[in-house]
Amino acid sequence: MEVARRARAFGMELVGMIPLFLCLLRRSKGFGWRGSMNCMRAADYITLHVGLTPQTAGMINAASIAKMKKGVRLVNCARGELVNEADWLRL
Repeated sequence: MEVARRARAFGMELVGMIPLFLCLLRRSKGFGWRGSMNCMRAADYITLHVGLTPQTAGMINAASIAKMKKGVRLVNCARGELVNEADWLRL
């Protein structure tokens, strides 16, 4: 929530990819919803705020990086294992 508050202060459009979380925030915090592919293509900044599970481990990998806008900034506020560092370093 703090990241969202600060991003909004800079005039950033806030979108997210986790439906359950967004259902809770949409009404009160002004979050939008986009599918993962649209988020990756549109984002100038991507922040990660998820726990490490089998589904999220390596979620930033060659396939997701290929969808990202050139020059995107990635801020991992969660676990290092969410990002495949070898794929990220190939940028």
